[in-house]
This record gives sequence, structure tokens and C-alpha cells, in this order.
Amino acid sequence: MEFSQEEFDEILSIFNQESEEIIHRLNNNILALEKNPDNKNIIIELFRDAHSLKGAARMIGFNDIQSVAHKIEDILGFARDEKININAEITDTIYKSIDFINMSISLSVKAKKEIKLND
Repeated sequence: MEFSQEEFDEILSIFNQESEEIIHRLNNNILALEKNPDNKNIIIELFRDAHSLKGAARMIGFNDIQSVAHKIEDILGFARDEKININAEITDTIYKSIDFINMSISLSVKAKKEIKLND
């Protein structure tokens, strides 16, 4: 489906606003998870937010963002299913991944196209 530039700009604005909210929740919940790594409710909330971010990025064609969000979702799915235990290394990796996503979104929204980051 093709969008006019005006439609795409509005979609990007909505995506940017929603992703900011999701990233804020992700960061807050990772902080809470560090303090209580066995809290299933926090893991489930994190999983849902990663899933939402993944879907939103895929919808507008931001494939790198979608891919990183999917990896976060996978890790949280393993934790939810008790296949892995959350530890400092995992939370640090998720923090770094969220920072990468945040920077990618910011640059991509400004450019009105996905910006590929090498890091």
C-alpha cells in the first residue's frame, strides 16, 4: 500500500509518539526487573511492549528496529517460559538494545526513512 507524503508523515509522527511511550515503559520495567528478576508480571509486560514495538516498526518498514525488538522479545519469551534466568548481563544487553532502537527511531523519523546503524 502506497501512502502520500502527508499520510506517511502522520504515520511517522504516531509511530514516534507511541515508540517513545513504549521505550519509556521498557526502560522503567527493565529497572524494576533488575531489582526483582523473577517477577513474571514484569517479564510479561516487557514481552508485550517489545512485541508492540516490533509490530509498529514492521508496519512502517523499519526492518532493523523490528529485528532488534524481535530479539528482545525472544529473550523475554525465554525468561517468561523459564528457559533462562534474568541476570545483569541480560538486562544490560536489553538496555543497550533499547538505546539502539531509540537512536534508530529518532534518526529514522527525522530522515523519514530507516537509517541503518552499523553498531
